[in-house]
Amino acid sequence: MLHGRILDATQLQPVSGASVRVSGPADLLRGVPGAVALPAAGAPAWRRLLTNFAGTRWQCWVAHVRDHVPGISWEEFRDQVLLYNPQLAADGRLFQREQSYILPEAGSAAPARWSRLLTNFAGTRWQCWEAYIRDRVPGISWAEFRDQSLQYNPQLASAGRLFRNDQTYVIPQTDLRPWMELGTSSTSDGSFQLPISHGGPLDLRVGADGYLPQLRQLDLNDAAESLACLFQLQPAQSRRSGSIRSTLTGYSALSAQLRALIDAGLYLLGDDRQTYDALPPAWQVHCYGHRFAAQPEHPNCKDIVCADVVTIALTAAGCSLPHANLFLADSYHPARLGALGHELAPGTPPQPGDILVFGDGDPNSQARHVALYVGPFWGTDRSGISYALAAGYDVVEGSLVSSLNGKPIGRGVIGTTLAQCRQKRRGYAWMRAVRMQALAGALASAA
Repeated sequence: MLHGRILDATQLQPVSGASVRVSGPADLLRGVPGAVALPAAGAPAWRRLLTNFAGTRWQCWVAHVRDHVPGISWEEFRDQVLLYNPQLAADGRLFQREQSYILPEAGSAAPARWSRLLTNFAGTRWQCWEAYIRDRVPGISWAEFRDQSLQYNPQLASAGRLFRNDQTYVIPQTDLRPWMELGTSSTSDGSFQLPISHGGPLDLRVGADGYLPQLRQLDLNDAAESLACLFQLQPAQSRRSGSIRSTLTGYSALSAQLRALIDAGLYLLGDDRQTYDALPPAWQVHCYGHRFAAQPEHPNCKDIVCADVVTIALTAAGCSLPHANLFLADSYHPARLGALGHELAPGTPPQPGDILVFGDGDPNSQARHVALYVGPFWGTDRSGISYALAAGYDVVEGSLVSSLNGKPIGRGVIGTTLAQCRQKRRGYAWMRAVRMQALAGALASAA
């Protein structure tokens, strides 16, 4: 018997209603009560990310699935979309524009299964991808391999995400064997059990609304009467641009105020017009381009300028804002903030919410640009721009629309690094850093 318990990693409280699903080759699960066959090769695969969509399941079916994904009926989509997106149940089965969802897409000729053992290999995940996966295993992308390799091989995290010659790892391979799956949900005390007594390797996936999913590979010994598993789920970030996520150490233990600030800053990454449309109305009014939102031909339509990024993040964190023109970077100049914030001495260790202020000429003159430190992050934003973990991105910034040879540039919120800001000052003569007083308590408790 496979049994276990699921807890909130920060509060150590039970998580009820979590989805627990075990899958594996059919010869290992055939005959197990509740096990059902997984779709065969060529069947739709639930791995397409949907963002910036609001509506019913039927509206989603018509817009994104009916004429685009062969092999799935409306009834199958209607039921399965709830299994793959448990957050829909909490939202009245309605898609919300600020949420991300998983949809089906046309299946590959042969599914990629994490069932191949890899030994005597040393290198990075990219080197492993190039040597064993790329052009050899259809049905899995680099981004999927990059993320899932950490889930299937937790030993990578403690080794700096590097493969070592003396370790054994699991990597994907083309697997034409029929697979089966069975699942259950955790009870009010977070416990679960499944009638599996032997066999392996098997994939065990745990997920719950509001938490990051976990994946584990099991190998049940025939001599064991039962196997106990403990899962501690990390809270998910409430809003996300594409696959962007914070990698700040201790993120889940931060106060709700600091997490809200970080999440808001990262959520703004991407093309301005796409991002503006995904924002709640209370945030749209803080965008410089809000006044031109009904004029699609206007160069500043739905534009998000540098000061808007700071203002929206502070708004999400519940901070008091300056009374000056918030669309101007100068509103966050340390000389203009007064008691709302204080300037940081050069070299002060950064904290989420620190505002980087740039300008030319005298440091007390008008500020021309601002950026926001949010801590390290990685992923691909809603516009397809990727931020590698190794590059150390930890700052977000926006800009006014400008032009080069008559073509508009600077239409998105982008990521950069604190090191680049300090060294190059984003092309300006000086940089100063400010910390808002409203964040002092939250930062002190996180220290």
